[in-house]
Amino acid sequence: GRHRPPVDILFVGKNPGAQEDELGEPFVGPTGNWLKTYTDALVGVSFAFTNAVACANRSGGKNESPKKEHVDACRGFLQEDLEKWKPRIIVALGSTALQALWPSGPGSLARAKGVHRLGDRWLVVTDHPSNHIAGRRNLTAEYDKIFELIVRLLSGDSTAIASQDITICDTWDKVTTAHYHLEKQDVLNFDFEINTCNADLERLTLWHPKVVPLCV
Repeated sequence: GRHRPPVDILFVGKNPGAQEDELGEPFVGPTGNWLKTYTDALVGVSFAFTNAVACANRSGGKNESPKKEHVDACRGFLQEDLEKWKPRIIVALGSTALQALWPSGPGSLARAKGVHRLGDRWLVVTDHPSNHIAGRRNLTAEYDKIFELIVRLLSGDSTAIASQDITICDTWDKVTTAHYHLEKQDVLNFDFEINTCNADLERLTLWHPKVVPLCV
């Protein structure tokens, strides 16, 4: 970590890369350096880093993404980190972190991207920065938006993230109306119950993967 507990933000990655494994500290390689361009701008904010899986998974000299059994085996260690750091906001960097932090969630990273309320904490879900470093995706715009939202959450401004006056139910007309309002408010995501959205959720996430309905 970069600060002593408790912290405002805990960033959760997937597993250590080569440099991280050698030094015993997460996010100290090229990926961490790019992420640091964002964390350095968080003035007066405390934060720490950890991984969903504690050990590197190296095969043929390459760092492989963890499998489900690795995530399950290390979940206890991650829970210890959450208890140690006591973050106000948890940032899940990529699908492995999402799976570890929210096993009952939507599963798909595309569906989960954005901001969620889990218990007494905010969960912010975004892509892993290694995809930017490897040239698979340009994440600059996405990270600009994510860190803007993080700053707003830390300031107590959650009104534009989880508006209480929009209720989205299980009809397509209500979903499309709500989608329009969400776009107007520049909202990335809404909390939702996956089991009650059925086909309308499928249609909406295909149309606009960054907005999902709040089902009642």
